[in-house]
Amino acid sequence: MQLLLEERADNLYGLMNAYDNIGQVYQEMKDYNKALESYQKGLEVAKRLGHRQEYFARKIQKVNKQLKKSS
Repeated sequence: MQLLLEERADNLYGLMNAYDNIGQVYQEMKDYNKALESYQKGLEVAKRLGHRQEYFARKIQKVNKQLKKSS
């Protein structure tokens, strides 16, 4: 729901934060593939904004490590 609202409002900061929140939820649920997908989408938005790219890159790196451990 939050994603739809932010997309319709064309609020890139809100959209980036929504992807971050969703990624965190999936990560807590140990659904690392969906967490990775959310963080990658967040990184795409972050690149467009020129803001928080390192943050998302670290999140993606951490999830990739978790994926390798769970394989």
